[in-house]
Amino acid sequence: MFELRDKIRKASRNTALTYGCFALLLSACWFPFFGPWMGRAIHGPQQATAQTIDSFKASDEPLLTFEVKNPDHIATERSSKSSTINAQFYLVPAGDKQLLVCTGAGPAPSGPVTGVLTDSPSKLKGHIANPLGFVQGMLDTKYGRTTNWWGHLLIGLTWLILARAAVVGLLEWLNPTRHPQYKKVLAQGGEAGLTRLDSEMNQSMVKVGPLHLSENWLVRAGGVVLEVFPLSDLMWAYHKVTRTKAYGVVTTNTRYEILLNTRDGQTCTVGGKQKACEEMLDKLAQEVPWMVFGYSDERSKMWNSERAEFIALVDERRRQYEGQE
Repeated sequence: MFELRDKIRKASRNTALTYGCFALLLSACWFPFFGPWMGRAIHGPQQATAQTIDSFKASDEPLLTFEVKNPDHIATERSSKSSTINAQFYLVPAGDKQLLVCTGAGPAPSGPVTGVLTDSPSKLKGHIANPLGFVQGMLDTKYGRTTNWWGHLLIGLTWLILARAAVVGLLEWLNPTRHPQYKKVLAQGGEAGLTRLDSEMNQSMVKVGPLHLSENWLVRAGGVVLEVFPLSDLMWAYHKVTRTKAYGVVTTNTRYEILLNTRDGQTCTVGGKQKACEEMLDKLAQEVPWMVFGYSDERSKMWNSERAEFIALVDERRRQYEGQE
């Protein structure tokens, strides 16, 4: 039994679960890096001395300022392609121990330097004569200067988009009347229009793939998608085949789609296997014979630049067809 509210609930539930899972996955991967970064951004660098450096944990990646004196250069890291200096490593006194400091290209560090305290890279162990004599960790001044705020901003915006979509889906699942497609049908025919849509679908529905056709409506329902179109809004439909080729020769993938163009300029894209797409077009031609079917450059040009004339032609075709019945 077809009921628009039920279709809305299913699509909204799928939306909430899909985007909610993506948001949770992104949170699990991002928050362990975002938390320390935000802490550094809020609190700024902490002052560390030779007496207090041992109290900071490298695993927490705190942002520290440390007074560097008498640095001893031990290694240089260069790019394998251009031989430019990527990083330089120094040992500096830290009380009765020493601290590893990483800098970029340039002079040796001197005076107060700011960086993130991280774990010492294992590749430098061969350059350290007495590893037990070091403060465990490395002050990475390159990391301290590059806060990567744009990366966190981009990920944060992505998370907000996913979370918002999940919340909207949840609210529409609990209350289908919030869904834009419900409001669309309500605006066109009121509660009586909603009742007629359900009644038509239950009495004379033609279902092909995700498309549900009745006397006056087309409903696309599947996965997270729910779209409702009056048949009078359907203008132009055609079959699109996209082939992906390796090296421009061997076809590695073929995608079949139907594109439905509506009066208000929307394009409803329905994908599927070749036979299913052909069957959908055949059914549409039977149920909506006044539509324009098939692609041509002339039709595409007219639709893009002379849409009002295109729509007027389709409306005239419909009036002629209905006058013959």
